Order: sequence, then C-alpha cells, then structure tokens
Amino acid sequence: MRLPCALAVLLALWTAAPARAGEGEWRQSDSFHFSVFHENPWLSGGFSLGLENLHSRLRRDLSSMAPWMSSERVKVYIYKDRASYLKGRFQPPRWSNGLAIPQERAVAVHEGRDKKKLFSVLAHELTHLIFESFWGKAGRPPAWLNEGLAMVEEAEAGDIPRSSGWHSAMQNLPPRSYFSMAELERTSPGEDLNAAQVKNNPKIEIWYTQSYSLVYFLTRQNSSFKFKSFCSYLRSGKSLKESLWLSYRYRSVPKFEEAWKKWLGASH
Repeated sequence: MRLPCALAVLLALWTAAPARAGEGEWRQSDSFHFSVFHENPWLSGGFSLGLENLHSRLRRDLSSMAPWMSSERVKVYIYKDRASYLKGRFQPPRWSNGLAIPQERAVAVHEGRDKKKLFSVLAHELTHLIFESFWGKAGRPPAWLNEGLAMVEEAEAGDIPRSSGWHSAMQNLPPRSYFSMAELERTSPGEDLNAAQVKNNPKIEIWYTQSYSLVYFLTRQNSSFKFKSFCSYLRSGKSLKESLWLSYRYRSVPKFEEAWKKWLGASH
C-alpha cells in the first residue's frame, strides 16, 4: 500500500544523532511533534509512525485544552530497560512504568518486550502531560479526573478499546464497592491507598476502575465540548456540584452518580 505523502515526509525526518539527556550518551530522533531521546542506538521498527499516530488521536480528544500540541515538540525519554529507568535523573516511583514531567514538557518510559504496552504507557503519560498543562497556575486537576482521563486514553491505545483491561474491569465493578464521589474526590491513590502495594490493597483497583468509568461516561457518552466546559469550571474554582450543573445539567452530585450507575448497569 502506498504511504500518504505526509507519512513519507515523517519517516524522512527521523534521524539519529548523539545527545545528552543527563546520564551518559543518548541518541536523539526528531519527528513533527516529538524529540525522542533513546539509550538504545536505534528506535524499534514502526515506533516513529506509531508515536505520531498516537499524537493524532490525542490531539483529536485534547487539543482544545492544549493548542500548543500542534506546534510544540514533546520530549520523550526512552530508557533501555527498567533498571536504567529507575536509576535515571527523573527519579520515578519504583512501581511506575512511566512518568510525565510537566516542567520540561516531557515524558519518560522504558523499553520492554511488549510494544503495545509501551504505547499504552505513552498514551497514559502524554495525557497527564497535556491535561495538566490545561490547569496551568490553577494547580493539578482532581486526582480521579486526571487518572481517569489518562486511563481512557491508555485503553484506547490498543486495537479494540472495549477489550482493554480497564473496560473489562469497569463492567465487572461490584456495585457495593463503589466509592462515594465525596470519598473519591478526597482520595489520592499514591498517598492514601499505597499505590506501591497494589496486590495488598484491593481498594486501589476499585479507585482506578471507578475513575476510569466516570471519565469514560463523561467523555464517551457526552460531547467533548461538555467535558472541556466541565474541566474549565473546575479549574476556575467552582465546586463539583456547580461544574456538573453548568456543563452537564445534573442538579446535584447524587443525580450525576445515579445517571452514571444507570448507564453502567445498562452497559453490562
């Protein structure tokens, strides 16, 4: 099949050149929207095209919140393995597979055997980077909203989004295990649920699954305009109740929860 002209230009742009990323000798490869720093001498086959395809999809969903996406390159640091990633200058949490670095407009990940997993991690971290830039001086977005959106984009990095682990977990979420919105809002998984010990804390999976489900409902069952409006109201300091009313016309937080649970039950 003949490649579109734009793709041919894209592939021509990728070049390898020595670069310093803070720990030893790296290589740098540039595309339209990324500067990729990699410890291994070469990027894996198809990586450049996959990364640009990911950017195109994220831009469709999130560019209204981050106009800079069309003109600025994001730095992507790809460590050669997990050990190198954990010892790197960004000092990531030991349980993590990727990290967003907003102050550098960069993300850091590590190579692995599973290429699909790498792109899922990139989708997750790039979403954090883009979404947090929308908040700007207002601080970071609510944890459930930030993680939920990142998981929605992560799940859709695969071939069939509905076959993703998060989508399956959402459909199997026991109704009695739900957090109330008040509890979900005041919980931060890294601080309150001990994200480093997931296997010993079933609540963390429930928190992440519920966050994914709520944001999936807000974004995929409603218009992107409403979601941006909702986030804008939250960013301006309005309460969850006010933001839900002004953007989605839910008269109260319980009414929103009721609508979400009704949709979730119907989607099983």
